[in-house]
Amino acid sequence: MTQGSLWRNGFFWGGLIIAVMLLLSGYAWMHIPAGQRIAVHWGIDGQPDGYAGKPFALLSMPIIALFLLGLFAVI
Repeated sequence: MTQGSLWRNGFFWGGLIIAVMLLLSGYAWMHIPAGQRIAVHWGIDGQPDGYAGKPFALLSMPIIALFLLGLFAVI
């Protein structure tokens, strides 16, 4: 494989994973009631100790992954 094809292949798989993350977030969005708080952090005892609203909880990881994919494409 050439350097260009490795980049394109990695970019394809990264994009595919982000697309699946967005699809799963969309599915969860339809099933979680509006205003519901979602646990986003758990303490060492396994009990939730951090909560977030639906937009942050469902969209933060896909957005971070998209940012990192773009960053790695540039460097």
